[in-house]
Amino acid sequence: RYGHRAKLGKGDGIVDMYEKTRAEGFGSEVQRRVMVGTYVLSAGFYDAYYNRA
Repeated sequence: RYGHRAKLGKGDGIVDMYEKTRAEGFGSEVQRRVMVGTYVLSAGFYDAYYNRA
């Protein structure tokens, strides 16, 4: 497989694996950049940032 994959506990599903893998694998700076990017690309800010371009 590619990259880091978190260990699953008993009863954990695929969504739990994604959440744990991303929490363990991405540093705090990467997580911050993902959240800022998601915020900027949300519907309310899309027009302000991309319609001018």
